[in-house]
Amino acid sequence: MSADEPTYSVVRMAAGVGKGLPVLLMHVTDEDVAAAREQVRVGNPDHLAVIIVVVSFLHSLDVDPAAHDWSSAEYIELLEMLGMPPFEWSPLDDAALTRLLAEAVSSSGE
Repeated sequence: MSADEPTYSVVRMAAGVGKGLPVLLMHVTDEDVAAAREQVRVGNPDHLAVIIVVVSFLHSLDVDPAAHDWSSAEYIELLEMLGMPPFEWSPLDDAALTRLLAEAVSSSGE
């Protein structure tokens, strides 16, 4: 793929109202999506690769990530919609992810 061609990946929603529907994720590749899934699988749902895919997913649904104060439960639902594998979660992870999401949203709104 040349630098002039748009970068995208098509995934099928694995959960939620749109289960089974294809979603076009702009600015990420199939390799990016695979890397994000692997990070979630090994217990790193707050890895930058995962956040980039989730933000692309939100944009593809015409949702502004900065327009909402995302909870960790909502973030996990987004991961489930993207077919990310399950992982173990602790209250410490919940607090850390909530803080990270707040920071990411505040920096994306600048």
